[in-house]
Amino acid sequence: MNWDTLTGYDENTVKQTKKSNNPSSPKLTISELISFSCNSTADNRVIISWAFAYQDSVLGFRLYRNETNDIPGATVISPTIPPAPQGTSEQGYEYIDNEVMAGAEYYYWLEVIGTEESNFYGPAYIQVPDNPPLPTTNRFFSNYPNPFN
Repeated sequence: MNWDTLTGYDENTVKQTKKSNNPSSPKLTISELISFSCNSTADNRVIISWAFAYQDSVLGFRLYRNETNDIPGATVISPTIPPAPQGTSEQGYEYIDNEVMAGAEYYYWLEVIGTEESNFYGPAYIQVPDNPPLPTTNRFFSNYPNPFN
């Protein structure tokens, strides 16, 4: 992996443009990332979602996770996720990370695997909330007045 291709992510659209190394076929590859975010669920999972307005020459995606904002130490958490058909406009993706701990902080990066190179987006940061305490008592209340009696 070439960590020098790390691309910063901001709230606006991130555009990646690259040309082929072969001068006889100047192929232009464009991918336009609309969003890259993560959300936690009540059952201690993190849903990582991303969307592209346009993607061309994309072979797939991989997600990386680390507990610090350090991409070289990040771990691949997903298999290669296949893209939608090339040229498809506005396509969204989701991946569920089941291996997170309550109260922990995580940074996620998205690798876009192209036909000639890979580009990285991120990080997307999340702190997984602590589990809410389970109820310790149950109570039943009278059903008075009961209209069916």
